[in-house]
Amino acid sequence: MHRALLAVSIVGSVSLSSLPARADYDAKGALTTSTTSLPAGFAGATGGKLVVPTGAGVFPLVVASHGWSASSANQVGWAEHFASYGFVVVAPDFPSPLSPDPAKNRDIITTIVKTIGTAETAAKGRVDASRFALEGHSAGGLATTLAAAGLKPLATVLFDPVDRDDLAKKAYPSVCSPVLSIFANGSSCNNMAGWRAFRADTVGPVISFRVVGSTHCDGENADRGFACATFCGGGADKARQSLYAKYATAFLLARVNGDSAAALALTDAALKANKGLEDILVEDAPS
Repeated sequence: MHRALLAVSIVGSVSLSSLPARADYDAKGALTTSTTSLPAGFAGATGGKLVVPTGAGVFPLVVASHGWSASSANQVGWAEHFASYGFVVVAPDFPSPLSPDPAKNRDIITTIVKTIGTAETAAKGRVDASRFALEGHSAGGLATTLAAAGLKPLATVLFDPVDRDDLAKKAYPSVCSPVLSIFANGSSCNNMAGWRAFRADTVGPVISFRVVGSTHCDGENADRGFACATFCGGGADKARQSLYAKYATAFLLARVNGDSAAALALTDAALKANKGLEDILVEDAPS
């Protein structure tokens, strides 16, 4: 049964009413941002990027995780987009990107959430890590799911996630945070049918859909050109990526900050009205 995403009360230290309104969420938000490098070795990562809104304020946290053979460079565009809406975003570089260890990467995500508030970085004094969300693409979606099962974030965003050895299939039913899963067409770089078979098996609310014509490369914010186009069903497309940006941002605002206007963009009716989306699932937590 398809049910609308329930709006949640506005919480937290940043008042959304103080920010200029945006007609949509695919364009960058009202806040300017500053991007710096993570110290090598921080939280077990080999490096990465940290994006903080400029000006005064304490902001909730998002950890943005890259996939196989990628790095923070493939997530920093998303990080800067989310930060412009009032989030501190950490995009770590995971070790061994050509042979990622989902459990090790899960632990890196977990350590970031637990330590970023007190670490000597540009986020110190600017982040409320008790209010946090996770986002991950591809193999980063797997690590993000494993982390979400233990951390219980306010929101989990998965960009065309892939599984390995049924790790996500086993962990996913224990994820109680609201989940947004955005899928692409299948290719040699993903296994859409494998994950989608259990996409509704979380404890908490779930929204899932496929972007029409999307490729696995759309889940990255830095197009890797020929390699991605050749092996992953086609290169990234800015129009399709704008849908990833729009709905991920609305989801973060709705679930982390309780933005009721953003929640309206995620109802079953609103999603079905967008012809760029298909195979839409909107379900609240099971009774």
